[in-house]
Amino acid sequence: MPIHINWYDPEQTIVRYEFEERWSWDELYDAVKSVVEMLRSVPHRVDIIFNVRRSASIPSGAIGHIRGLSMRGDDNWGIGVMVGGSTFIKTLLQIFIKLNPKLGDRYLLAETDESAVQLIAAHRAKAATTATMKVV
Repeated sequence: MPIHINWYDPEQTIVRYEFEERWSWDELYDAVKSVVEMLRSVPHRVDIIFNVRRSASIPSGAIGHIRGLSMRGDDNWGIGVMVGGSTFIKTLLQIFIKLNPKLGDRYLLAETDESAVQLIAAHRAKAATTATMKVV
């Protein structure tokens, strides 16, 4: 399968997608079904890394598919961080973020998995601070 998914960490707080050179939307939708099951198997927030470093391109209709897939997110889905990718793929994500500000807030860009984990940690810390401020 050209899209691989696995838990990134033993605590099962991050799911990692790895995209091979060529993949299809049907293959991504199949992977998403598996990830939804993974998210539902744990009671806590889960963030997602989309590693597209090896992906040669993205199939047509990206904006619509990304929006549709984002709407399927479970309640415990935190943010998604796209790692790597061509300038074209990064530009598509930036367009999506501008066109869909509420969903776009849930996506970030990083160059490596390690920097994605740092972005996730920062986002979690900010969310915890915001939650604490609302309780007080």
